Amino acid sequence: MRDQGKRQLVANLKEKCEQWGLEYARLFVVDQTTPYIHVFTSHLHEFYDQFNNLNTFSFQGVERLNELLTRDYFGGTNRKGEYFQQMIKKRLCQMVLPV
Repeated sequence: MRDQGKRQLVANLKEKCEQWGLEYARLFVVDQTTPYIHVFTSHLHEFYDQFNNLNTFSFQGVERLNELLTRDYFGGTNRKGEYFQQMIKKRLCQMVLPV
């Protein structure tokens, strides 16, 4: 019985998050959808289902990656064409060959 209650709770959470996401998309343009909004609307119920709470969920890794990519992008001179691939290659080299 407890398992069915949790499944119902997760299903309700998923539905509410999806409804919130649709309302957000209606009020704001799609370009304003951030990774936070995507995770909240599409994956929050999965985290709750897996961990039984949301206290262990954090955006710390996403924040750090965003900080590094932003720094690389604005610190670089090539902001056209293949800049994203160049940033990823640079990050991979730094991970493999730490200075």
